[in-house]
Amino acid sequence: MNILMIDDDAGILESLTEIMKPAMYNCSTTTSPNEGLALMKKFNYDLVITDIRMEEMDGKEMIKKIRKMNEGIKIIVISAYCDSQLVHFLLDFHIWSYFKKPLNIKEFMGVLADIEKKVVHDNKRHLDLYKNKNNDFFRRFK
Repeated sequence: MNILMIDDDAGILESLTEIMKPAMYNCSTTTSPNEGLALMKKFNYDLVITDIRMEEMDGKEMIKKIRKMNEGIKIIVISAYCDSQLVHFLLDFHIWSYFKKPLNIKEFMGVLADIEKKVVHDNKRHLDLYKNKNNDFFRRFK
């Protein structure tokens, strides 16, 4: 699974990368929301993990831009900050999950496993649809 992590705290990114190492996820990290958006244009990610409060750009604004670029991408928010307005925002923008800092690693890894299953299922379904649509082409290789 290809994951983009954006947090203005490099220590958080290092910790998350270390936590996820055993699962062998392909992780890109950046402390810059603008660089994160540029990476989104360049690469195909299955999941974005981000903070909300960042100096360069508000996480809400960044999420709005991410949704314009890729409506269906899964997003996890990890933040020490939470209020009712944020909860409404997270619901409105179909955020997959929200974790309050400090992070519960077991729950976090469980959510990542669920997302990975969904990504694999969706990719298989798209491949099956493609094969059915182009059945004559694929028969040549049997």
